[in-house]
Amino acid sequence: MSMMYMQMYFYTSCQVTILFKKWTIEEGDMLGFSLSLIAIFLFTIFYEFFRHLKAKIIKDDLKNYKENYESIRAINVIKRNKTLFLINLKHALLYTIYFILSYLLMLIVMTFNVGIFVCAFLGIFIGYFIFSNLSASSEDSESDMDGGCH
Repeated sequence: MSMMYMQMYFYTSCQVTILFKKWTIEEGDMLGFSLSLIAIFLFTIFYEFFRHLKAKIIKDDLKNYKENYESIRAINVIKRNKTLFLINLKHALLYTIYFILSYLLMLIVMTFNVGIFVCAFLGIFIGYFIFSNLSASSEDSESDMDGGCH
């Protein structure tokens, strides 16, 4: 049985395994490496899109709930609790998806490959630049303080 060795320092080789054994790029496979870099770049842009979308959805849901709280409260307690439960369920699902994406991104960057590292952070930069207005507001910068591995 052969042991896999993982680099624990930055390197520039094209030979890398990304997330799964099936996603291994051999030395000299520039096409596979280039396509992987493009995929990682697009993944990080999607990550930023999702992060800002999640923050916007949560902010809008809470704002709508607070605005409609009096009418919901007037209806009855059961309906109010059901509404709050569904909002919390949606937020928990979004939060879970966000953390799955965060940990996948962390594991991708932890290959310590310079090309992958640069593409990931370029994608984060571009994604933030494009999508930051989704969740931006002058009074609330919580979305930028989200936990996560980035």
